[in-house]
Amino acid sequence: MKMRLAVPVLAGAVFAAAAAGCGGPRDNVAYVDPKSMTLSETFSDTDIRMLSEYFTESMIGAAVIKNATKTPVVLPWSLRNKTLRHDINPAVIMDQITTAVLRTGRIRLVEEDVREKLMKEYEYHAGGLVDPKTRKSPGKQVGADLVLVGDIEEKRMRERGDKILYYYVSLKLTDLERGETVWKDNKEIKKRVR
Repeated sequence: MKMRLAVPVLAGAVFAAAAAGCGGPRDNVAYVDPKSMTLSETFSDTDIRMLSEYFTESMIGAAVIKNATKTPVVLPWSLRNKTLRHDINPAVIMDQITTAVLRTGRIRLVEEDVREKLMKEYEYHAGGLVDPKTRKSPGKQVGADLVLVGDIEEKRMRERGDKILYYYVSLKLTDLERGETVWKDNKEIKKRVR
């Protein structure tokens, strides 16, 4: 009888001790400068920042942006992750780039996910619950001039026992009306892991 009671009590005590050790507060947590360099085998915040800075400078220097008679409206469409890595979030990379370019004032931005939400809001406004003086209706949105798309690719190699990680990121702007690619650039990132 004592043995039957001791096993569940012992198992519960072991579980409680393990749970306390896994979920408790950590003493070695500190904030660091988000712009500090992160050297990592994974695709890091430093890699994203490098891409954002590079593509921002390239895009605002492109003739289609620099020589535009009116500020072009850009629709960021997709940045496809064609790598085997699941830790690369293309949405974060695209957001960093479009935010940085938008801050320059050289483009205007429309976003697909916002458009979908706006359609629901128009339906709500049309439902009679919104004061007619402040009601908004579809048909006045700004159309995109250019669509931004791109790819992230990788190649893994070995060199003298070291692992080499090579990333190739390409972006292009396509004229929505003509289907013509009006700007294209790429950035390479290469890492050696010993």
